[in-house]
Amino acid sequence: MAIVTEFVEEELNKLYTEMAKATVKHSTAVTGNPRAVTQRSSNRIDAQLQFTIDYGGCNPAEQLDLVRFHRTKRGRLIGFRFFPPNDRDFQNDILGVGDGTTTRFYLRRNYLSRDVFITRRILKPIWPLLTVTANGSKAQIDDPAEGLITPAGAEPVLAGNAITVEWDQGYFDFDTAPANGVMVRAARGQYHIPVNFDSDDLESSDYGPFADLLSVGLTEILPVNLAAEGNELNDLQLRFVLPRSGSRVPDPFSATFTSQGVTKVWLFIDGVLAGSSTAGPTFPFTGLTRPDGPFTMEAIGINGSGQIVVAAILLFGIAPIIYNVVRGAGNNVKYGGNQVTYRVYPTS
Repeated sequence: MAIVTEFVEEELNKLYTEMAKATVKHSTAVTGNPRAVTQRSSNRIDAQLQFTIDYGGCNPAEQLDLVRFHRTKRGRLIGFRFFPPNDRDFQNDILGVGDGTTTRFYLRRNYLSRDVFITRRILKPIWPLLTVTANGSKAQIDDPAEGLITPAGAEPVLAGNAITVEWDQGYFDFDTAPANGVMVRAARGQYHIPVNFDSDDLESSDYGPFADLLSVGLTEILPVNLAAEGNELNDLQLRFVLPRSGSRVPDPFSATFTSQGVTKVWLFIDGVLAGSSTAGPTFPFTGLTRPDGPFTMEAIGINGSGQIVVAAILLFGIAPIIYNVVRGAGNNVKYGGNQVTYRVYPTS
């Protein structure tokens, strides 16, 4: 059972961000003979961030500020916000797909390779640095004190459907549920990491040439330890069978996915909805229109509890090279603004 941590919505001075080193820690159990066969299993799905702040080079006033903060947090007892030295920005992360009913979406950072999707809950977005988009249009933020806030950026404004953000809990509600197939993303914005000091002790010394030996650690508080709403851990799978990453595809073309624990898949081509399927555990899409040139395909799967999983690949289109009128080999063809030489053969 998780132990819920006491937490205050106070940020450690950003001065110490500049002095911090970040470490992503997984927990893997390895059994067996290390010189032969071993078996590996994960002790937890979430990785955990740890930070080391080398504060010895601070002047006395800066050291005293850290002492004050450590004392008021009673060492390891009380959690607080920390602005991490890296991985602190949303990167157009997919948060979910509209179904015409759901209004609440949870902030996440997603990490994706072809067959592996890892998502982590982001609980402490920084006010007002958040841009949420629905099919590429940014939502205004309905703030109780400021009224409607329009995030910066070139995207068109989503008309008549603002969001209300819970800045301390990492989720937001649309005024009206996005329609079926509308892709909701955290396009931009920054966030804090909830942390504890990892020691009840804090050293200090006079400012001097050896002061850089002093350091203190911070440990990320995982969402489960803050009793975070919407923190279902994601162990779903969604994988492309066809086409293959980087392949040249005909027009039209087909795509197929296999899945585990997925009940519905939406397919997007360059951010535009190409269709949805509930055929699982194998989801076929046929007769897809291929854009000219390279394009990205994203498949967003969801289970009955609303957990999401993503698969994405980059593919390549090719120009049509069959011509009814042939004047010989080596004709220059203007395609997509670039002159390309094709070897053209007579057609029957």
